[in-house]
Amino acid sequence: MISQVINVNVKKEYENEKFFNKVDDSYGKRVEETEHFSKHMFNLCADINAEFLHECLNTAQHYAHMQKKYSGDFPTGYSIDDLQNLIEKNNQIWTQTVENIDSTYTNILNNCKNILRMYNENYIQSMKYFERNYEFMQKNTLKI
Repeated sequence: MISQVINVNVKKEYENEKFFNKVDDSYGKRVEETEHFSKHMFNLCADINAEFLHECLNTAQHYAHMQKKYSGDFPTGYSIDDLQNLIEKNNQIWTQTVENIDSTYTNILNNCKNILRMYNENYIQSMKYFERNYEFMQKNTLKI
């Protein structure tokens, strides 16, 4: 009779361990798949963005070459120096804007990453706290 109870408990413990190992393994696989998917999608988005930017550059350069080619046919109604100064100011403003946006978003994303890490550590600490209290309660509670 006692050996049957022990066998049932051993079998139950084995099945529980098998189940939780499978759950743990499954979670790990889902996280890896999701991480791979996320990296793949963001890389594709970056590739599309780069292609779009380069095509815009090619179009703008072709347009500039056409203007250069045919500009001698028309009278000049503007100051070349003023336009060059305007272009230089626009380039400086654009460069500063991109650097500021990059810096801002880098800081925001680093803060988000740190917050997620902190949240995870706090959650794990909370689970350890409840685990210790549960074990303490199990040891110090009278069994009926």
